[in-house]
Amino acid sequence: MAFTDPQTVTVNAIARTLPRYLTGTTVGTFASADGVTKLTIEPSATKARRSNKVSLRENVIIVDPITGLSRSDSHSITVISNRPLTGVSDTVAEQLAAALFTYLTASTNQNLKKELGNEN
Repeated sequence: MAFTDPQTVTVNAIARTLPRYLTGTTVGTFASADGVTKLTIEPSATKARRSNKVSLRENVIIVDPITGLSRSDSHSITVISNRPLTGVSDTVAEQLAAALFTYLTASTNQNLKKELGNEN
């Protein structure tokens, strides 16, 4: 079953509608009309393991503080679930993912801020 078209993500309190623009055998890709925001959903499997990857990417314009020149670049956040084909149900994997997201976002994203600040 495929994700619905379009998908919506909210970045900095601004909702962005991302219509599906690419469907592959294993990849669903959604992007904003201006191409700035892109959501990629990619399940995969081997003989022994199952992996699910979701990535949100955003193009940005970066200005060099010394030269004043600007350039286009991007940044992304990716979440990957990796588990054996058998023995770990979708429900158990969902519980572990929810626990991680709760840990990162507790107290106004305190642990996420630490992680993004290179703390370990």
